[in-house]
Amino acid sequence: MSQSTARVLALLEVLQAQPGLTAPELARRLGVDERTVRRHVAALVDLGLPVQAERGRYGGYRLLPGYRLPPLMLNDEEAVAVVLGLITSGRGTGTAARESALGKIERVLPAALRERVRAVRETLGFTRPAPAHDTPPAAGHVLTLGEAVRDGRRVTIVYRSWRGEDSERDFDPYGVVVHAGKWYAAGHDHASGELRTLRVDRIAGITPTGARFAPPAGFDAVAHVVGSLAAVPYRHEVEVVLHTTLAEARARIPPTVGATHATPSGAVRLTCRAERLDGMARMLVGLGWPFEVRRPAELREEIRALGRRLLNNADVPTYVKSVTFDCADPLLVARFWAAALGTDLDEDSTGERAFVEAAGWGGPNLWFVRVPEPKTTKNRMHFDLRAPGAVADEVARLEGLGARVQHVRDDLTVMLDPEGNEFCVE
Repeated sequence: MSQSTARVLALLEVLQAQPGLTAPELARRLGVDERTVRRHVAALVDLGLPVQAERGRYGGYRLLPGYRLPPLMLNDEEAVAVVLGLITSGRGTGTAARESALGKIERVLPAALRERVRAVRETLGFTRPAPAHDTPPAAGHVLTLGEAVRDGRRVTIVYRSWRGEDSERDFDPYGVVVHAGKWYAAGHDHASGELRTLRVDRIAGITPTGARFAPPAGFDAVAHVVGSLAAVPYRHEVEVVLHTTLAEARARIPPTVGATHATPSGAVRLTCRAERLDGMARMLVGLGWPFEVRRPAELREEIRALGRRLLNNADVPTYVKSVTFDCADPLLVARFWAAALGTDLDEDSTGERAFVEAAGWGGPNLWFVRVPEPKTTKNRMHFDLRAPGAVADEVARLEGLGARVQHVRDDLTVMLDPEGNEFCVE
């Protein structure tokens, strides 16, 4: 590159970074005289770049928007910032456009810098990649919405519901918000007459109209979008009192999960909606604070069930190969357990000693030994039989085999076999 060409490109970079500099100021920045500055400006104009010279005390040279994007002069730090921004934009206004822009910038980077950028690109990992079915919003739709928000101009949109049904509506966009990689438009929907939050990627068509609007005073588009996402009409309405401070609650619970408010007692009231109560139970327990469930009652049952699972997981399992029972009638009890477990009574079983092989069922092998009444001790073991169908059907089956219900505890039915050994059905 000749020295003259380098100075012309340097002039272009200065004009992009600091428009409005006068000829003397440009001459000092470039280390040339004013006549050379004017010659370099003429060279840029000959290349089709719209350079305007303004006269007067505050006049100077500046680039005007032209019919095409002029060559951008970026230093190393600026170029790397643009590249990293493109790399880390998991969702943008179009994957093809992002990859094309990234490729163009990489091709003109200095060789050493290009290799360093490629190293980052090849080794960078993402904790939450965009789902394969996600479609980025159309760039033209984003630009049209941005102009409509700025100018207070109504638009007519064709909106596609989650069911895939299209509908046309007039919409006054008050703001555009990007949340968790998705683009949302907040504004007044004339079809419903309400404030709405619309997914920009579901806009199939958008046309500006001549109608104007004024947004509500102090409208916060970000707060509206976050609040509307938290109020999505999931199946269950949840209200819980958390025994913590409001600052701690809001630091741990995003606004998109639910609304948090201080109570007169100094606790925090959490209100939200949930599609699955088992997930809500896990979230509340994971917070680590004492809490009280106000509603729904089903959430209390999910928390109890979660507590039982946690207690079971906390116990160290004891594995046994066989268990021996002292029985008054070994054959009677052995036949019951063989039928209950769907296995066979050992052919060598007698009225004195009976055997049921239950290892395939996942439990120990069972020995039943006759001990004359009255027995001084009675071996007991706790069996948990998980019903393949409805619990009531399993209980009825076992009752038909000779077992009896002792009591029902939560979702467990505690039963006794013919010898009085306790087991549970759940």
